[in-house]
Amino acid sequence: MKTDINKILERQDYSRMTESLREKCNKVAETISKKMKDLELDGTDEGLFVNGIKLFCVDDWLYIHTPEEEKDNNDYRDYCSEYRPVSTVDIYKEFDVDGVGHFDIFSCSNKRALKFLNNAVAIIEELGKIEQEKVDAISKALEATEKL
Repeated sequence: MKTDINKILERQDYSRMTESLREKCNKVAETISKKMKDLELDGTDEGLFVNGIKLFCVDDWLYIHTPEEEKDNNDYRDYCSEYRPVSTVDIYKEFDVDGVGHFDIFSCSNKRALKFLNNAVAIIEELGKIEQEKVDAISKALEATEKL
């Protein structure tokens, strides 16, 4: 049986599934970044490391470590290509980094988005553990100072 080449070229399954993947990632990333902010885990000094995925949250944006992203040694954006946002919305940031007044941030690859989504439950469970540790620390401090 001969494959119809036109049918192969007309297929849009990957495009359709990519769109669904990105919509789900946007929703989950927004939820996780909000939780990270609530737990004071936002900022470049904080973050999570779960199942080989490094994440951090800055300005309500969830970033994922993306070492597979292409780097051009002559490109001024090399310093920002190590992490990419999970969200599909491309952003334009305007601030000074080593004399560069702005740079564009592009979303992570489908490969990283899929890895993020496949590990979303583990990431949320880790946030739950962190929250419990913080709650326990506060409870302990309140109990220790109850009679003050």
